[in-house]
Amino acid sequence: MGHLSRWLQSDVQRTLRRIGLIIAVLISIFTVYDIAHHLKEEGRVTAHAVLEGVFLLGMAVIILAMRSSADQEFSRAAQELTEVREELDRFRQKNRGLMQDYRNAVQDQFQRWGFTPGEIQVAEKLIQGYSFKEIAAQLDKKEKTVRNQSQALYDKAGMTGRHDLAAFFLQDILELDT
Repeated sequence: MGHLSRWLQSDVQRTLRRIGLIIAVLISIFTVYDIAHHLKEEGRVTAHAVLEGVFLLGMAVIILAMRSSADQEFSRAAQELTEVREELDRFRQKNRGLMQDYRNAVQDQFQRWGFTPGEIQVAEKLIQGYSFKEIAAQLDKKEKTVRNQSQALYDKAGMTGRHDLAAFFLQDILELDT
C-alpha cells in the first residue's frame, strides 16, 4: 500500500498527463506545419501529405486516448487505495487494544534482546518490510549504518536475517494451531 500511495500522491501522475498532452499538441502542430509546407512548396496538398497528416493526427488521438485511459486507471487505483485505507482504519479501530498490547510485547522483547534505541527503530522498520535504503532515508541514516545495525540486532536476537525477525513476531499470530 505504501508504494502505491506514494505513486498516487506524487507529481508523477500530473507529469505523465502533461507529457501526453504536450506530445499530442506537438504532433498536431507538426501536422499543420507539414501540410502548410507541402501546400507552399508544391502549390497543392498531395496524397502523401494527407496520409502523413492522417497518420500523425491519428497518433495524437491515440496518445490522448492513452492519457485518458491512464487517468481512469489512476482514478481507479486512488479509489481502491481509499477503500483499503478505510478498511485498515476499521481494523485498527476494532483491534486498538490488542495492537497496543502486542506492540508492548514486541518492545519488551526488544529490551530482553538488549537492542539499542537505534536498533529498535531499525528492527521496527525491518519487520514492516522496508528495504535498507528506505529505512536509511526514513531515519536519516546512511544505508551502511542501517545494515550494520541490522546485523547487530540479528546477532543479539540469534536470528539470521529480517525474515527470521519478522517470523519471530508474526508466526504465532498466523498459525494458532502449532
